Amino acid sequence: MRLRPRVRLDGSYILTARYIKSGERNPWATTALDTKGFIEVVYWRILRFREHGQCEYLMSVRPPENVTSWFSGKNKMSMQIEKGTYTLKGYVLR
Repeated sequence: MRLRPRVRLDGSYILTARYIKSGERNPWATTALDTKGFIEVVYWRILRFREHGQCEYLMSVRPPENVTSWFSGKNKMSMQIEKGTYTLKGYVLR
C-alpha cells in the first residue's frame, strides 16, 4: 500500500509549549539574588483543518480539553480563533 500525504480532518493538531523563566526581581532587594523564584509558562497552539482548504488556529493558555469546543462556532469564545486557508501540493502544505 502506498501512502500519500494528507491532512487529517477529524481532529486537532496540538503543540504544547513550555518554558521556565525567572521571577521578577524585587525593586527593593539588596542583592541580585533576591528574586521571586521561577515561573513555568505553558501555552498551547491548536490547529484544525477543515474540508475545502479551510483551517483554524488558536493559541491559548487554557488546556486543549477546555477550548476544543470553541471550534464548533457555537461558543462566544469562537471569535478568538483565527481562520485561514491551506493547500496541499505534493508533500508541501501551504
